[in-house]
Amino acid sequence: MERTATQMAAWLAQCRKIIDELERRQKAMQPFLHAIHPFLRHKEDKDDDTKLLTVHIAGRRVSVLPRTLKCCPSGHPLLELFATEPPARHLPFKYIQKIVDFARRKAVMGANVLVMPPTVKPREVTVFQGEMEKYGSKPSEVYCNDGGGEMGFDGLDLVIKLETEWTRVLEMIKEEIREELKANQEDLSSLPPMLFRSTLLYKSSCDGTAYTTLLDSTKGKEGLLFLFRHGDTHRFGAFVMGGLQEPEDPTKENYYDTGIFFLSLKGAYARPTKIPLDDPAQCVCMGGRQGAANNADDEPAAKMFLGDGRLWLGWGIGDPQGPSKDITQCHTWLDRDDLPQGYQGIWKDGVGSLAASDFFAADDIEIWNICHNWPRRTST
Repeated sequence: MERTATQMAAWLAQCRKIIDELERRQKAMQPFLHAIHPFLRHKEDKDDDTKLLTVHIAGRRVSVLPRTLKCCPSGHPLLELFATEPPARHLPFKYIQKIVDFARRKAVMGANVLVMPPTVKPREVTVFQGEMEKYGSKPSEVYCNDGGGEMGFDGLDLVIKLETEWTRVLEMIKEEIREELKANQEDLSSLPPMLFRSTLLYKSSCDGTAYTTLLDSTKGKEGLLFLFRHGDTHRFGAFVMGGLQEPEDPTKENYYDTGIFFLSLKGAYARPTKIPLDDPAQCVCMGGRQGAANNADDEPAAKMFLGDGRLWLGWGIGDPQGPSKDITQCHTWLDRDDLPQGYQGIWKDGVGSLAASDFFAADDIEIWNICHNWPRRTST
């Protein structure tokens, strides 16, 4: 009897251990059961709740119960992607790849990084823009690839056409920022990696050529990249560290110092080239909305100029009505000493030009806001 009692006690202890282990596993399963609950069929389900919703991705059918989607708010993209009856809507797998990759790069790179948007062929732009919008991206965040490697932003013909050109321009800007901070005796070793974000503020071929439109589009922004296209042969620009500061009196002009350099993308040089300016040329002159930027003889010559008169916008000297209301009417010149080696542009009266001529009508002018995460040198 004593032996039997001992065996029964051992068995009971073993059973208790098994029960304890089962209870532990049951408890551990509770979070999973709670999470999987919306995916399971229940007695209280209506017929509509048990119909499979499907979508085909990369040749595979993905199905889900309606109750699973009940947690999604009205208008959520998932509610539109699934159909109540197969065959489901066919979404090209490359679209999914591009959207997911774009979202991943934006999330990983952070808020201050220039992330190049997806590229699609012209005939795909409208459909792809619709898909992008469903996932919270702006339809304009799509590049249109014409098959030759050149890009347009939301169907636009951009002045900077290649990612390699963007990369080189950002390198130029980074060099300029580093030099400015060194001059101000900043400790660069303590700074994080420099990150950029670019935003298209103004495009004359879309927004018009009025000076006031340019001012309104760039108000309050610093780090402005001006880009010009003159014909099919010349593309160039200028980067202004500070913003465009209008004079307090709209009939006057405002002349002020700020960091600035010019750049050539095509035409004047065989490859993208930075054209640094000496300190006396590190300035901008803004005419008021009813005023003008004057030349050395104090004559109203244009609406504004960059680089101490090396690039004028809204040029119209000699016009009885004053500077041109069309800011694409331009005048530009550069001294021999301004131009780095490799210049292959025109010469006229001993000066060169980044355009195809010194007086020209720009086919397009763009202004981009280039933001970065390093300390800023503001205009003086």
